[in-house]
Amino acid sequence: MRAEDNPFFSLVVVADCWLQRLLIWTPGQTDLIKTVALVLMVADHVSLLFGLNSEWLRLAGRGAFPLFGLVWAMNLARHPTVRQRSLNRLWLWAVVAQGGWILAGLRPDAGNILFAFAVSGQALRLMQKHGPRVWPLSLMLVLVWLPFSAGSYGLAGVLMLLLACGVFMTARRTTRTGLACCLALTMLALNAGDGAAMSIAGLIIPGVVLTVLSRTCRLVPRFWPREFFPLFYAAHLAVLGLIAL
Repeated sequence: MRAEDNPFFSLVVVADCWLQRLLIWTPGQTDLIKTVALVLMVADHVSLLFGLNSEWLRLAGRGAFPLFGLVWAMNLARHPTVRQRSLNRLWLWAVVAQGGWILAGLRPDAGNILFAFAVSGQALRLMQKHGPRVWPLSLMLVLVWLPFSAGSYGLAGVLMLLLACGVFMTARRTTRTGLACCLALTMLALNAGDGAAMSIAGLIIPGVVLTVLSRTCRLVPRFWPREFFPLFYAAHLAVLGLIAL
């Protein structure tokens, strides 16, 4: 039997075509996705830092990290390998943002979300550059990060980012589809400790945003400058912290 005649292969092809339509964006669409994620993130942080305890704002905020993670993974996949220069800038921004994190009254012993991106990217960079022999080193890097990841989705956050990179970087249909299924499961796991509603929101909200924006706004030009997200992340934490004080 030819592969094309296999029902499973046909299902994979259909799923992969849908996946690529969902995850291929113009620069303008990418900036729109980041904008939605920024709004969701700020709404979540306002609810947290100002004691609003709004269930709706908290639910909305569950969509921010998966959206940022997918955009980050797509940007990494534009290059043959992860560039250390980009990671160095990310590490620097993470350190700067920690000041805003502490000023906002969040746990000083917990790392902000930029560290999750930096750790994941560094682990991937090591594996890409040196191959399987450095996998223990990549694993050690992740394990060292875990005690400080309570405010940044823990192991589930790192796995989500690595799987997102795999979805964008692999060229094989079956591999991409399998990684996408695992990615969906980790997106559910991100907020599993906060209840079913939060967990499902972390998958449904990004799915709805990507479904709408990936099919519209193709003529919108790029409008955010480079490095805008880490700058905004650090600044908004500091501003919200000062207001809350």
